[in-house]
Amino acid sequence: TSGAPPRRMSQRLSRRPPSVPLDELEELIPDEAELVAADPSDPSSHWRRAPATLPPLPEVGGDAADSTHAPSASGSLERTPFSNVFLYVLDRALGGTLHLTEPCDDEGDEPVEHAVYFEDGLPTKVHTGKRIASLGSMLVAFGVLEQTQLGGDPITQPPTHEATLEAELLASGLVRLEQIAEVRNEQVVERLSSLFGLPPATRYAFYNGFDLLKPIWGEVGGVTSPLGALSRGLREHPEENAMDQLLVRLGGAPLRLHAEADLLSFHFEQPELAVAVAISDAPLSVPDLLELGHDPDVVRRVVYELMLTHCVAPVAPG
Repeated sequence: TSGAPPRRMSQRLSRRPPSVPLDELEELIPDEAELVAADPSDPSSHWRRAPATLPPLPEVGGDAADSTHAPSASGSLERTPFSNVFLYVLDRALGGTLHLTEPCDDEGDEPVEHAVYFEDGLPTKVHTGKRIASLGSMLVAFGVLEQTQLGGDPITQPPTHEATLEAELLASGLVRLEQIAEVRNEQVVERLSSLFGLPPATRYAFYNGFDLLKPIWGEVGGVTSPLGALSRGLREHPEENAMDQLLVRLGGAPLRLHAEADLLSFHFEQPELAVAVAISDAPLSVPDLLELGHDPDVVRRVVYELMLTHCVAPVAPG
């Protein structure tokens, strides 16, 4: 069959692309990723103390599974690639925090932790354990502040975390709310795309209904096109093994673009858009696309992305 077309989204989420029925990708999304309702109590008082880095979260499994601290879903990126987890949250319009922990290289090392907060399935806050697109540096790069202004009054020295910096900048009038919001948009994209490159052994845990980033991020969230972020993440960090598995399953089957698929929502670069447009013009297989002269790496990535989001489907034989 050609598969069900993406569902239309409400006007309230007009920035959001067509929804994707990921339940049809059972091979790529394991049962462990099914989310259940979480207890409404605060999962950790540590988060209220506004730490400079992510505080320790309760361990997954064991007795924690029955406690109010337990995540509502957990797993490994080795089994469920980051794109799949990301689209799962987007498709179900979930609100909550996705916490990611990289494996330690050496015994005794502190784990590197990251987190993404979603509202109605859309990523609005991203914390990375490595310094990427910091609020202060982005404000300077955008020409909103001078570097010297970050090093003087009324800014706390040394800066502790971005929630405090955001509050001090707004209270002092050094920066306007809309300027913070513009930078936050870029921060979400920059940081989110980096998470596609996490090691496969990275563990994830989703805390349904909890904004665990407010104390260290602040009040102003970012807005981004989630499918645009998906395109950028896969462009910079292709999920090679998952791509190979999907393309092997496809074989030489021609692909048809769904009538409701919006290619512009992916923010494709020109070579990528050319592949997608070729499929929209007529059902084409991966071998067909290669014969037309499209770059093999671009073909693999675009077909993978369109399949994951159910914007294309194999044409039934006969």
